[in-house]
Amino acid sequence: MINLSNLNIDTKSLGDEMLLVDIAAVADVKDGKKTGKNAGYKYIIALPEHKLEKISVKIPGHQRVQLSDEGYKKVAFDGLEVKAYVIEGKPVLSAKATEIREVK
Repeated sequence: MINLSNLNIDTKSLGDEMLLVDIAAVADVKDGKKTGKNAGYKYIIALPEHKLEKISVKIPGHQRVQLSDEGYKKVAFDGLEVKAYVIEGKPVLSAKATEIREVK
């Protein structure tokens, strides 16, 4: 039987527009314990083509964009990968990318 986590989701299915709504640090964890350092950031994205459902996209390293004081910011990703897995019988999405950039 094929393992769900081995399948990649076509990122085009997320839609043409992605709106940055929040940013949160991702804690660095070693041997099951937080080190007090950041491993990267997760960018919370609203998807207009999916009734503004949200997905978080993790990118390792420093924070690459800032939130806008004027509302949501249109963004795009480089190297975006989306996978699905199951937790307690429910499907969950996981997303990561190599870069995020503003779309003018």
